[in-house]
Amino acid sequence: MPVNLEQERDDLEDMEPLAPEDELPTYRSNASHAQELLAHIMGEDPDGFDRGDINNDVPESLKALHPYAVTLGLSNLESCLKLEQATFPPELAGTREKFEYRLSKASELCFGLFTSADSSSADIHAETAATANPVNSHEPARKGILLGHIIATKSANELVQDEDMKLGNHNEAGRTLAVHSLAVLPDYQKRGIGRVLMKAYVQRMNESKIADRISILAFERLVPFYESLGFENRGKGGSRYGGEDWVNMVCTFPKSPPVQYGR
Repeated sequence: MPVNLEQERDDLEDMEPLAPEDELPTYRSNASHAQELLAHIMGEDPDGFDRGDINNDVPESLKALHPYAVTLGLSNLESCLKLEQATFPPELAGTREKFEYRLSKASELCFGLFTSADSSSADIHAETAATANPVNSHEPARKGILLGHIIATKSANELVQDEDMKLGNHNEAGRTLAVHSLAVLPDYQKRGIGRVLMKAYVQRMNESKIADRISILAFERLVPFYESLGFENRGKGGSRYGGEDWVNMVCTFPKSPPVQYGR
């Protein structure tokens, strides 16, 4: 489904260090690499990522969430559905069948931001808490609670089309990442989670070299948000998904320079 989220402007780059790696769920693929990327995006890498305008007013309650980002799979299905239903109206929310298909066929393209805080904490008010998986077997009360996700498949089209949003339309040979959903739980919006999640996603997909671009259908009011993340406004598209008018936003990855061989 297209993006339908009033995105936040605040960065989380002054957040405390992420959860230790031994606390990350073992059932998710590439968790270590994804965590490193999120730390890098949030300015925790001392080797040179430009932290830019660091927000020193991040509330303590958010710092205590110890967020981490990992790829998603079928084990996250119920949490993804809860998140989707809490964020979007029924006519825009993805169906169970679509999530099952996308999380099984394109799990490496789906990204989630979790909190590793104790699920019994009074500070955690998340619709996804009831469907969260334990972080490890030693602390059953400590679970990975999904706060935000990006769900995508591959397409042969440069811009997202209605056909790309249909069930069963993941094209492994495609070079476009068609984002169906960027969602953050309502109680956690306007805290920078969407920005951090998309930054980490763009960087990871760029480094993976599995696609040439990311393409999104977005509301016009969200165009400045995506432009601030390097997306280009390609104008209004022909899609009328959910009865809405959408703007095509595209982030094109830079091509690697040709290899120079010595004579």
